[in-house]
Amino acid sequence: MLKFEPATMPFHWYKVKNHSSGNIGNFNYRIFPQKDELLFSCWIGIYCYEKTKDKIETTFPLTEQGLSDGWQWLKEQFEAIDSSEIERPLTILDVAPYDPSQQEQPEQEQAPF
Repeated sequence: MLKFEPATMPFHWYKVKNHSSGNIGNFNYRIFPQKDELLFSCWIGIYCYEKTKDKIETTFPLTEQGLSDGWQWLKEQFEAIDSSEIERPLTILDVAPYDPSQQEQPEQEQAPF
């Protein structure tokens, strides 16, 4: 059985605008500093953050207490998921293929002339 024991970075790491990410089995997480907040995200699967639609996100203040609370929130998210889902072997064949044509395309700017 997998346990929630991620490698944690010190608060200063995030204060200078570095981010971190990792996984425990199929449980993925990312911590991203934004202005005066820390954005905590988690999801299940094989895709990276940018290619995942089903993720859970929340923010905490960019403080040592906010970082601690965020880690606690991630631990609660991890424990709320059935362990068989976290430990189940996944391959690229278990999920629908990535299709870039289904992404929202930004509007093309018109040339000024």
